Amino acid sequence: DFLILNKCNKDSLIIGFGGGTVLDTVGFVASVYMRGISHVFFPTTLLSMVEAAIGGKTAINYNNIRNLIGSINHPKHIIIILDYLKSLPKEELLNGFAEIIKYALILDENLFNELEKNIQDLYPQLNINKLEHIIIQCIKHKVHVVSKDEHDCGLRKILNFGHTFAHGFEAAKNFSNKLNHGEAVLLGMITAAELSYMKKLL
Repeated sequence: DFLILNKCNKDSLIIGFGGGTVLDTVGFVASVYMRGISHVFFPTTLLSMVEAAIGGKTAINYNNIRNLIGSINHPKHIIIILDYLKSLPKEELLNGFAEIIKYALILDENLFNELEKNIQDLYPQLNINKLEHIIIQCIKHKVHVVSKDEHDCGLRKILNFGHTFAHGFEAAKNFSNKLNHGEAVLLGMITAAELSYMKKLL
């Protein structure tokens, strides 16, 4: 309604400024309005910088099912300004670190060792200088995976590590703020690893 009221057209540009929920919504709207208009992202949370802004997945929750309606739609540009991280509460930083830990576990043993060694300098007292190259490394990992499997048919599924359980936990809490996404993903990775161990796959 807003886009129609303001006479937006195929030449219009939508700017997504915020965290993962905002970017998902903007990317989805941009993909369906007039069969697609351009958009750019300014991710302002750690999670959106390392995960949500990258890869083109856009979706909205529907009928209490997470990401049920969506599309693959890449932004024209992603502009990351690290100073936004200084404004985040530790709970929001935890959301991002859950995804960073996920990348470390599935793709990067060196990153995992670095996190284990330096976590006191990264969370909850944020050292942006030490975090910058970690963010860049996570982005590289995601770009590499997405470039091999954009539509989640094979390799990209590794990026869902922990998320199947996490989405179940979030749905059980009716997507309330009683359980944030990072906590759900951390619990999901622990649960998935435990299940894998029980089934003698890990």
